[in-house]
Amino acid sequence: PLTLLGSIYDSGCIALKGSKADPSKCARCRLCPKEGLWQHIQGYYNPQKGRVTLCAEKGMGEQQVEDTLTHELVHAYDHCRFSMRVPMVGRQHPWALTCAASACSEVRAYLIGDGWRGPSAPPAFEAP
Repeated sequence: PLTLLGSIYDSGCIALKGSKADPSKCARCRLCPKEGLWQHIQGYYNPQKGRVTLCAEKGMGEQQVEDTLTHELVHAYDHCRFSMRVPMVGRQHPWALTCAASACSEVRAYLIGDGWRGPSAPPAFEAP
């Protein structure tokens, strides 16, 4: 996570609150809703607030917290560094993302943040 934070702050991007010297404002823990899809969500990136939120009630271990934080920081990095550049469309603001751009960001976040460990590793998430 520190490498991603450094890259975001060094680029001068404002995708996250805080600064490289004091990144404490870029992430927080809170109780998340429990209904519907929320039961499977461990954290999320909110570009309007410039913050990553980790769901406090999920009982995550240290590795899960690091994986989730990294996953969400990849989304912040994508919004910041690439402005979510969409081929043949140009740069898109986070509120104007296409489904394809969101899917690309999600795949990158999964591979980088959820610690893809190769074909022999167990999946990081299994739906019920």
